[in-house]
Amino acid sequence: MKQKHAPLISLVFLLIPFSGGASATDASETLCRGKDKVAIPTSDQPKKEHLPSLKNCDAEALYYGMGTPIDYQKARLCAYLERDQGRKDYPIPFVGSSILMMLYANGLGVPKNIPLAERFACEEGGAPAEIEGRIQHLEKMKTALNTADPFDLCDDITSGFMAGHCSAHGERISTFRRAATLKAITTPFTAPQKEAFLKLQAASEKFAEERANNEINSGGTLSAMFIVNERSIQKQDFLESLQKLEANKAPKYTLREHQEVDKKLNVLYQKLQKGKLDPDLSEMITPEGIRKTQRAWLNYRDAWIAFARTKYPTYPPLSVSTWFTKKRNHMLENLQRHLLQK
Repeated sequence: MKQKHAPLISLVFLLIPFSGGASATDASETLCRGKDKVAIPTSDQPKKEHLPSLKNCDAEALYYGMGTPIDYQKARLCAYLERDQGRKDYPIPFVGSSILMMLYANGLGVPKNIPLAERFACEEGGAPAEIEGRIQHLEKMKTALNTADPFDLCDDITSGFMAGHCSAHGERISTFRRAATLKAITTPFTAPQKEAFLKLQAASEKFAEERANNEINSGGTLSAMFIVNERSIQKQDFLESLQKLEANKAPKYTLREHQEVDKKLNVLYQKLQKGKLDPDLSEMITPEGIRKTQRAWLNYRDAWIAFARTKYPTYPPLSVSTWFTKKRNHMLENLQRHLLQK
């Protein structure tokens, strides 16, 4: 069965109809009643001889193959160990019961066992509507003919809490994938090129953090999701920009185009510094926050210029500056559209 990796969560889940209030709670409690009586096979649980190899294990990493090969049997043993280490009182997504739920629902490394998956779904807990959605989802899997699409913890989310966790989970998967791609690209670099790249990478991380912390709406229950998604967007853009340079497909610009985008950058930035901000957002996104992000971006742009000069000497520094200024202008235009009062 092909493993499904949870993507970064969009706002689509908010459109999923579900029961609210007491009715949702009642429904989830009814669906979970008696599930804790489903037997857990003793043979599936870790034994004393397994414990040394499970020290500091990470069931999520083992299940999804994050920085390590996928190993469903070890993921199961690790998940039982996590479950027994006091995690049941405060369930944490992608730890213990949630991993066991997916293993038994999908029959990965164990025979498929939907009743046991339902027990772990109830044990995992969460918003009543999420529990209800998961149980109903699992019930349908009992008779489903097409099981090509595996069951995942993030399939039935309805809460901002889980949206944040699923976004962070998706980003964790992406981080390992990007790291592998970057390693393949940078391994042949010379020592000076690697030194310039490390400086660029540090500037990239700093800019992504400042952008996510200072220029993204951090209010409401979905704030964690928005922040994680923005960091991911910037890190993905960093990788894709490098790949374009490697493939000699990076855009080239004239002096006139450079002057135009540079002028536009200054105009957009000054409007955000001096304009009247929407009072509903001005406590979260401030001129000072935008200034901090702009300083981080200037360092990031300059680091790209320095790196490209070392690694891609035929690619004009003016084009590097223009290319990344255009990207920054797009961000500032979106900020202006949503932040400034009409």
